[in-house]
Parts: sequence; C-alpha cells; structure tokens
Amino acid sequence: MTLDKQAIEILGRNRLVSELIRVGMEVAFPIRDRGIDLIVYKDRSSPDQEFHAIPIQLKGATKKNFTIDKKYEKIPHLLIIYVWGIEDAEHETFALTYQDALKIAIDLRYTMSKSWIENGKYAITNPGVKLEKLMRKFLMTPESWQEKLGIRRVANTLEGKSRDTSLSKSCRSIPDSQGNACEAVDKDLELRALGQKRQNTPPPGKYHPINRYEEGAYECDYVSPYTKSAKNVNAQVAIVLQDWASDDSLRGPLDQGAALLGYTPTAPTNVKLIQLLKTHFDLSIGDIFATNLFPFIKPGGMKAGIPAGLMLDAAKEFADPQIRIVRPKLVVCLGIAVFNTMRRFHGLRQVANLDEGIKAHFSVDGSEYWCQAHTGNLGFINREHRGGVGRVEQDWTEMSTSYRKSISALGK
Repeated sequence: MTLDKQAIEILGRNRLVSELIRVGMEVAFPIRDRGIDLIVYKDRSSPDQEFHAIPIQLKGATKKNFTIDKKYEKIPHLLIIYVWGIEDAEHETFALTYQDALKIAIDLRYTMSKSWIENGKYAITNPGVKLEKLMRKFLMTPESWQEKLGIRRVANTLEGKSRDTSLSKSCRSIPDSQGNACEAVDKDLELRALGQKRQNTPPPGKYHPINRYEEGAYECDYVSPYTKSAKNVNAQVAIVLQDWASDDSLRGPLDQGAALLGYTPTAPTNVKLIQLLKTHFDLSIGDIFATNLFPFIKPGGMKAGIPAGLMLDAAKEFADPQIRIVRPKLVVCLGIAVFNTMRRFHGLRQVANLDEGIKAHFSVDGSEYWCQAHTGNLGFINREHRGGVGRVEQDWTEMSTSYRKSISALGK
C-alpha cells in the first residue's frame, strides 16, 4: 500500500520519538505549526539542573530524501532531522543544523537551481552517491545523539565545569539576556551563498559575468574576487570599492595575481590602500573584509562610470547583505559614488562632493559608514589637489581616531 504524506509524517515522527526516548530525552509537540515539529528536552533531575531544549523540523521518507528551505534559517538551534526508510526495520536517521544542510546544498550546487533562486527551497527524492556520502557523517547513533543534543555538555555544567559558549571564528553569535550565545550562523556559508547568487544573476545590459574571462580563472566563491584575500568574517573594518574590473582590463594577458589573490598587489589602488590600513589601523588585507559594491564587469575601461540605478540595485542585492553578515564596526566607502549609493540605500540624501562626504559619516545597525577618496592615482591626486598635500593621510587619521574612540566607548 502506498503511504500518503500524512501517514509518512506520522511514521517518521514515531520512529524519531522512539530514538529520542531511548537516549534519555523527553519530547513535546507544539500546538501550532510554525516550522517546528517537535521540541526535544532533557528532563531536569534536580532544581539546579539547567533546562536544555532543541526545536526539530522532521523530514521523513519511505526511501531517501533531502530538502532544504531558507525559512528555517531564522529558527535558533533548529535541527533538521531526515528519517530514511521509515517502513524498514533498519531505518536511518540524520540530524543536521540548517548550516549543515546549506553547506551540502552549496557543495552540490543545489543553490544554483531555479527552485532555490526563485523560491528559496530545494528538494530531491533520489539522492545520488555524492549526497549520500555527505549525509553519512550526520548519521545518528545513541552516542552521536548525546553529542548532537548536548547531553554531555549539560552534564558537565552540573558537575561545576564552566559552560563552553565559545563559537568558531566564522560564526555570528547573538547573546541572550544572560550573555549566553543563543544563535550561531556560519558567516562564510552565508557569504558563499551570496556569491552563488551573484553567479546565478544575469548581468544587466552590456555588463558581463566574472567567469567570462580566461576560462573562469578570475571566478570565485564570493560576491567579489577581492574577498578571496580580504575575507575576515569577523573583521571590525570593512572596505567597499566600486567595482572589481572592466572589460578592457580583463582582455589582456591573464593577471596571475588577480586570479590567485583576487587583487593585483602592484596596482596603485591596492598599494595605497594597504599602506593606509597599516599606518592608521595596523591592519593587513587579511585582517579586514573587502568587497566591491557592483559585482559585474563593466564595458570599456576602468574609468567608465556605472549608472546610479544599477549601483543602488547592487547595494540592495549584494553589498548591504554582506555588511549585515559581517557586521563590521567601520565601513569605509572608497569614492563618492559608493558612499552616495549607500546613503541612498539607507534613505539619506546624497552629498555634493567628496569633502562633504567625508564629513557626513553615518551609522546603521552598529556599523559606521565613512567616505574616503578612492585610493587609485586619480582619486588620490584629486583629493590632494583640492584639499592640500597630505589631505588623504589627514582624512584617514580623523576616521581612525573616531573609530578608536567609538571602540573605547563600547568597552566602558
């Protein structure tokens, strides 16, 4: 007899509940369906024991399946449980976080599918060898259930050992009222997902994708190749340049530095930027996060402009999401075009010129946005010509001084 969807759900739930009870957990069922099928918790054996609960989204199948839905990323601590072969005596259960499932989807390029791009979801009912291999490390046993559900960690807390709330450097944590980490999202995975979104998005008009050149030698996993070298996902300082390259500049011989590092170390723009970062923040390229606001290749030469409307679209789809993932304290916008685009995106009026822009820094969600002259030869010369010799250094000194004061104030 062919099982209907409801029967599959009931059988899968019963299989899972049985497993959880065997490893000493209790199970509760939410009254309303808000993306959580079960709540698993460890019953407190004493008044001093810490309460520990985990929400679960269940995906059962008579054979095998894999499904991911972007709506689940907003549920803290959620485990997505896949139960394969619910009618078999030897069924298999896999427990993944949303980030685990997203990494699999990225690795197998499911996030490049039309379903994911348009609807934020993907499902497959006939997993191949590659998917099954990736799923195997999440196969549950009585011992792995204890690790996955944190039973041993809670026991250590009861024994008087310090609770480990540390997070890997590539995670974003949001503390609860007691200062404990209550959410962790792998920032690098989110940035890579944006990179795939950029790859899947057709460039506007006469603009080109990065992979058009040198058989894709310049392509990368991020929105901008620059991020390959400047990808500190916990950076306090972020740099936003206007665009990465032009059609004319990429039609010459392969730039080995740009292909490998995501930027040309000898280019004046990068030489000056590296020097300013070192002088005023004691930081290297690897210590910061850097990207380009406009993620496609423009026609013509490097001096060619980009329409304001396209810049604004890019800020909405790519630049702002990257900043919200990294959450730097300082966002340095190189050039008036980048700064005005970010001001427009955040509902602020545009500034008339660079001098006004440098004085018009603003704050959004804990990130302070500053405008600085572009570090290329033309931007540097123009700023020094209008503001006097040494003006660029003065601008960066004022910005770094303000930054340090704000960091000091936060520490008090």
